[in-house]
Amino acid sequence: MEGRKAAAVFITSPTYHGICSNLTEISELCHSHGIPLIVDEAHGAHLGFHPQLPNSALQQGADLAVQSTHKVLCSLTQSSMLHMSGNIVDSERSVDVSKLFRALALVIYF
Repeated sequence: MEGRKAAAVFITSPTYHGICSNLTEISELCHSHGIPLIVDEAHGAHLGFHPQLPNSALQQGADLAVQSTHKVLCSLTQSSMLHMSGNIVDSERSVDVSKLFRALALVIYF
C-alpha cells in the first residue's frame, strides 16, 4: 500500500443505536489529505433540525451524506437523499456517485 492514497473515507453516523461520531475531526483529517468523507447518515436525517441535536454530517464537514428519509422523517415509500458539500467531490460526477450508491444498496439488500 506504500505510495497509494485512499479514494474516500466512509463512515456510518449515527449508528442504528444513535451513536454519533466526531465527524468534525474526521473531516478535518480527511481534508488535510485531500480525501473526501462520505457519511451514511441513514438514521440521522432529522439532525440539524433542532439545536439540541448533534450537527448533521454536512454541518460537520462531510463531503457526501446519504440519508434515508423513511427511517426517521416522513415519506410515503422507501426513499433516500444524497447531499453534497464542499469542493473535493466533483459535482459533475455526482450522477456516477448516485449510481454507485444504488448499486451498493442492491448488493446490501440482496
